[in-house]
Amino acid sequence: MCYYPQATGEAEGTHVIPSSQFQNQIQQSDNDGAVPLAGAPGTVFITHWDTAHAGGSPADKTRLMVKFAFSRVVHPLAYPVSQTPDVSAAGMALARPAKHPAATSRIFCWLRGVRWEPEPDGRSTDALLGCLNAHDDQPGRIAAIYALAARPEAVGALLADLQSHGQRAGILMQGDSGPLRGDDEALMADAVKWSEDAVVMEDAAYSLAAMEPSAEVCALVVDALHSQSPDDEWTLLNIVFVIGEHGPAALAAAGRLISLARSSTSHRVVRMCLASLTQMMDSTAAPELQERAAVAVAELLHGAPRAEDCRFASFQRRFFGKSDGHRGGAGLPLTSQSGLFCAHDQVRVMAAELANALATGAASATDALVAALADPCGYVSQIAATALLRTGGQRGIAAAARYWQASAWDGALRVGANY
Repeated sequence: MCYYPQATGEAEGTHVIPSSQFQNQIQQSDNDGAVPLAGAPGTVFITHWDTAHAGGSPADKTRLMVKFAFSRVVHPLAYPVSQTPDVSAAGMALARPAKHPAATSRIFCWLRGVRWEPEPDGRSTDALLGCLNAHDDQPGRIAAIYALAARPEAVGALLADLQSHGQRAGILMQGDSGPLRGDDEALMADAVKWSEDAVVMEDAAYSLAAMEPSAEVCALVVDALHSQSPDDEWTLLNIVFVIGEHGPAALAAAGRLISLARSSTSHRVVRMCLASLTQMMDSTAAPELQERAAVAVAELLHGAPRAEDCRFASFQRRFFGKSDGHRGGAGLPLTSQSGLFCAHDQVRVMAAELANALATGAASATDALVAALADPCGYVSQIAATALLRTGGQRGIAAAARYWQASAWDGALRVGANY
């Protein structure tokens, strides 16, 4: 959410490219469709985090804008439909036709917590599967992703596509694949999508994630998780992502995700497990399951950094002739270097987020959360303070209150912090 405190014209306002959050890359033709966001003092606009955007910078005027990043903390399915506005996806007032109508309507319905009813697609499942991962047709592949999401009977085929794609990518990442096959470079350009700037999952994973949660669909995906080798990192990341997108409906996978978060040597797997658990754990989770999650939170908030898995970095050196560097690229430094945000910071941030989602179920992690108020990463300490306010314990609330009071006046607390 962005706020203009002063009148802002088109020249200095932020420009956005509608629907660009669905794309893997931005072309010049996309830039030609950028829309300026202008308005009077007090104007507020809301946009997707991954929508391509850029601010104007006229030399004769200073532009001020306040940005507030937010996301859901409760899965939409937790709200009865009767509590949402009586608005249908078909009745949305759009300033222009949606570039990707199926994706737009699916996300709109998800946000409201209502069932998605897509327009029928007459193509066969095999034909739609053939459109996935098409480098030269992004609109076509996005349409195929959401058309397949409307077909629960395609779960098996989508999991097979995801696993075969991910397994070949894993072989290439290990650097011992032998001579490259004809499509390997194209495959790797598409498959190695983990970037610290934006993570792009497999097309099949997006289809599975967009399916309406059901016992049958979730059971098949959870079975795939239990049978998946932890050594096949990329496929595992995609399956864990899918489970998280199904929220509380996939709670049967929570135990396995907790075990992976505690045992995996890949910070990417740990982080994806924590993110999915945060979306899944609600008031319906059994107390013993919440206790297990709280134990994992305490370990990850104060445990030693895990060994970095360098397969993504070695892939970059092999195919692009470069390494990760300190930021961006395929990976972050494992531990803090000169105040930079590092992989271990990300693990602790997401562990604190999980504690916040557990609320009263995280009471057994109170000691770890109180200690995290002194974490050198400001995100960790702030999220830990919020979690302590929700646990209901007097000690935790008092510690959080002291933290917020000190933060309000003591600027020294932020000097050198990794924000």
